[in-house]
Amino acid sequence: MNDFGYFQNDGEYVIHNWNLPRPWMNYLWNHRFLSAVNQFGGGDGAYGGRTACYIDEENRGRSSLIRNGNRYFYIRDQETGDYWCPGWYPAKRDIENYSCVQGIGYSIITGARGGIQAMARVFVDTLHPCEIWSITIQNLGKESRNVSLYSFVEFSLEGYERYSEYDSYVRADYDQDSNMIYARNSAQERPHDWFDGFIVSDQKPAGYETSKKDFLGNYGSIFNPETIIKGYCNNKNSACEDMAGVFEHRLKLQPNEKRQIQILIGAANDRETAKKITEEIFRTGIPQLFAHMKKTIAPTMNSVQIQTNEKRLDELMNFWTKRQVMLCAEAGRSTGKGFRDTLQDAMAVAILNPKLAKSKILETLAHQYRDGRCVRGWLPVDPHIYSDGPVWIAPSVNSYIKETGDFNILENSVPYLDQGTGTVWEHILTAARYSANDLGQHGLVLAHDGDWNDSLNGIGLHGKGESVWTSIALYGALGDTIEIAERFYPNPDLIAELEAYRKKIKLAVNTAGWDQNWYLAGYDDDGNPVGCAAETEGRIYLNSQTWAVMTGIADDDKKKLCLQAIDQFLTSPYGPLTLYPPYTQYRPQIGRLTGFIPGIWENGTPYCHGGMFKAAADFSCGRTEEGWNTFRAIMPDNSQNPSTHSGCEPYAFTNMYFGPANPRAGETSFAWVTGTAGWAFRTVLQYMFGFRPGYDTFHIIPCLPAGLHHCHMRRCFRGTWYQITYQREDQIDGIEIWMDGKKSESTKLPIYQDEKLHDIKVLIGNVRHI
Repeated sequence: MNDFGYFQNDGEYVIHNWNLPRPWMNYLWNHRFLSAVNQFGGGDGAYGGRTACYIDEENRGRSSLIRNGNRYFYIRDQETGDYWCPGWYPAKRDIENYSCVQGIGYSIITGARGGIQAMARVFVDTLHPCEIWSITIQNLGKESRNVSLYSFVEFSLEGYERYSEYDSYVRADYDQDSNMIYARNSAQERPHDWFDGFIVSDQKPAGYETSKKDFLGNYGSIFNPETIIKGYCNNKNSACEDMAGVFEHRLKLQPNEKRQIQILIGAANDRETAKKITEEIFRTGIPQLFAHMKKTIAPTMNSVQIQTNEKRLDELMNFWTKRQVMLCAEAGRSTGKGFRDTLQDAMAVAILNPKLAKSKILETLAHQYRDGRCVRGWLPVDPHIYSDGPVWIAPSVNSYIKETGDFNILENSVPYLDQGTGTVWEHILTAARYSANDLGQHGLVLAHDGDWNDSLNGIGLHGKGESVWTSIALYGALGDTIEIAERFYPNPDLIAELEAYRKKIKLAVNTAGWDQNWYLAGYDDDGNPVGCAAETEGRIYLNSQTWAVMTGIADDDKKKLCLQAIDQFLTSPYGPLTLYPPYTQYRPQIGRLTGFIPGIWENGTPYCHGGMFKAAADFSCGRTEEGWNTFRAIMPDNSQNPSTHSGCEPYAFTNMYFGPANPRAGETSFAWVTGTAGWAFRTVLQYMFGFRPGYDTFHIIPCLPAGLHHCHMRRCFRGTWYQITYQREDQIDGIEIWMDGKKSESTKLPIYQDEKLHDIKVLIGNVRHI
């Protein structure tokens, strides 16, 4: 428990103090709809400021439903005129018994004032594109009370590039037959029709508003809406102005009486669709939909569970990090769905939901060009060509195959973005050949618009700059490609071709890519090295060092030098830095990161996605304590940087802490939307707990830090359950494994697909480090 809240059953995080350093979000979604909810009940989230949005299944773009997080509920005493909000904000009136429960798939906000208690629960069910709110009002006193509930949403209905005035196309009206306010945007430039919104109640309101101006007043605000001050609505439709949906429900409550009102806020493409959605929800029953939502999420939560003496780690890995991984995979990032992002998400999702992982891989490959290039992302398509897109394909597919045993994915046919189709295997080969031949004067992969580091977007602007990191990642990707070929396509000529590519890129990286004591970041268009010891700013970049360790492209001597350089230059209290020293002068030949204020984004920050690469690299070479220290520094609400300072939700990884050179050092801007979650999840399961799937067997090679003990893992792997206990034994060297009471001759274990529970005991003795 910290100053703001605590974890309880089923991963719920209970916030008991609304006055947080910044809003703490929960995300609720299905495949068509995404909603953000903070401790007040509003929700200006990390998806480009979208509070709630419709996710177009045809990838034509997302529509924003709610503007500026403005979705709130007000309670008014009709006798005294006193008004307040269950979550304190935006009325800002003192409340009692406040709590906000952020749960897996739902949020519950409770507050009381003057003898009236209000509880608002929200969730998004598995099918419909809307929020489902249940507002319960209770009279805690001994006298009857007359109160009003005002449900307010400010409609946005945007998310496309405007070519004419927004106000010219919008209107909202109330339909008394369906108890619905329907807001319409008919702009011709919309990429699809799902830019309408609605708010509906299960009970007829006493009044309504459809105009934001009418609700707030000419000079009012959400802090003191004119309608609530005067105690009644204007009951008018609106057009050509900022739209709102407001219901007033008047309640006469006897002592201890409770009343519940259901409110739906959603997206639609026409009025009839909105009516159909609401009718289906009310007909099915909200309690039934809530139970079904939880039941649907449960298999993901139960697929793997760990138990350690580090309870914060358990809460993250058993509940919230899974949820975060699934969010990133299903909803993408703020700018859409990224090529590299989706493939990395799929590597983690394969453990939780193989079917979803497969669909994400196939969806991503459909955004590769015939020649092997890949777009940066889609929803909508971002045509920039970053050099790293192709090198993520083989690792993600290989990881998926090993996790699921679904070898047939290799023969799935997937269209290329521009022309023709190819099997997944052909997409892998196309990517490998493209990157292996897309080389610059130093024999390294051309950078084009950048590599994993989006902001390194200047080094290849004119087509000559090279990326050392992409070259190292290509070496790893070729290893995966060769492994797949040897098992499923054992053509000697093909394997020889791939091995030649790998040998060639390894030589280039270890000659032209090496700079005294560490690897470069790359070369700019003029052939100048980037990330070299001779520089005064940006002397060393993190990713080249960590990936050289992980992929094995560095020999033992270079590996030690890389790790020493990281420890010396790139360590901070908040996690590993992307580079050091941060840039203070803009250098367009390197990229936009040099123009950032020092200590933000990729300019000398603990950028957590890259930091998790470092943790994985440490564990991969036996640097157990260094890996654990890195992991803990990145974890939210850690002892070095608690949420009271960082502002980060204790239950979600952030993408970045501000760096030491920044006045906001250690703080965060937002959490949730980051590839950190997927890498954190796999780092714990595959490196720390050491469960590493193969084609026909799996390995258990743990790398558990000394501070973790009483460790257990229960994991479903290919339909069979494994109960694994980890125990330290100083009397043995290395690792000893017992499976179902029989000692294994190695760390390699057979894959049982018998749907039974198998017991594994892992004895950890003295393990050598590099």
